[in-house]
Amino acid sequence: MTTPSNAQRLAKLCGMLGSAHAGERAAAALKADQFVRSCGETWESVIVGRRQLPPPHQSALDWRAMVDVCIANADALAPKEKLFVQSMARWSGEPSPKQMTWLEGIFSRVRERAA
Repeated sequence: MTTPSNAQRLAKLCGMLGSAHAGERAAAALKADQFVRSCGETWESVIVGRRQLPPPHQSALDWRAMVDVCIANADALAPKEKLFVQSMARWSGEPSPKQMTWLEGIFSRVRERAA
């Protein structure tokens, strides 16, 4: 979550998920989900977290680090881009020039959206 107060609020809502009352649990789950979405987050980004992007002046990134950042921010990718970066995560060799061009383009868009 972007601020400590948001994280505290979400923690309080999630704490109510252990209530003995089914209605209270359901209301807490609904409120927690609404709160996460209103903060512009997904449950994956809240639980797993987003990988920090390096500052824009730091452009010499390892291609595997770019793949990791893209996967961590997969909610910002088109379906074909997700498939591509997932396949690159399993790639054992060096990427071809065409693959690098596509990866760098995707990474740039992820960086722009995060800024």
